Amino acid sequence: TDKKTILGFFALFEHAAANFNIVLPKVNKEQKNQIPQEDRKKILACAMMFERYEYRMVQLLGDYNKALVSLDTNDMNVWRSKYYYELTFWVRALPEGNRPYLEDNLFFKDAGQRIEECHWYGVGSDGIFCKHEYAHFMYECYKALARDAGIRSGIVRDCIMMLEPYVEKFRGGSKYSSQAYVLNKTGGSGCDFSLWIDRYHPTLVKSNIIVDDKFFDPTGKNEHWGIGTDGIFNLAELCNVLARCYKLLLTDTISDLLTK
Repeated sequence: TDKKTILGFFALFEHAAANFNIVLPKVNKEQKNQIPQEDRKKILACAMMFERYEYRMVQLLGDYNKALVSLDTNDMNVWRSKYYYELTFWVRALPEGNRPYLEDNLFFKDAGQRIEECHWYGVGSDGIFCKHEYAHFMYECYKALARDAGIRSGIVRDCIMMLEPYVEKFRGGSKYSSQAYVLNKTGGSGCDFSLWIDRYHPTLVKSNIIVDDKFFDPTGKNEHWGIGTDGIFNLAELCNVLARCYKLLLTDTISDLLTK
């Protein structure tokens, strides 16, 4: 067994100082969750429903922005009657501004379009999605859940802190969601690209703790899929890694939500 891989795995579960923030400013224990517990349970249930489609999404090869998958009949009924409106359509006052819990179609609509005009973007009201939209939706689910999760430290948290700012580059319409960016290479050994190549990729991706390139190419033969070793990615590839990182932060929280 590779000793370096084992040590890297245990590093995922180190605990941080209590004053470290994951995504939003620190929340004291006395403060209430920013998303009510019952709504967090709905988000988790929705995420778990979509997790059942992961194998099907992985098998989609070729132009993964056009190959479509539809929710099964039962899941479609639940999605349309419950999750679509409650989680992605209704706007609420959240600390970062008025928005739904999950921004299902934000990165796919063009400037000037209202949300109600883009109801088929993302998973949308039709319950049909491509791999590109699926990766973004899972990112939204797990990011929302991780916002109120217990604060953790270690390589997963650090990877999130490095990658999360790149999401903002894709805001502004459908043309940006397919655009490619590269990790920052300026700054020597401490730059984002070097950190990814030297630390995060070996510990998280090569050890198969997080699926990066193989989510888009199950054969693993195309080194350019995912963030990969070239550090080049589009929105789907970035969201795929972030979703899996946020999910790792939820190890304890998920079990609590399921039992309480």
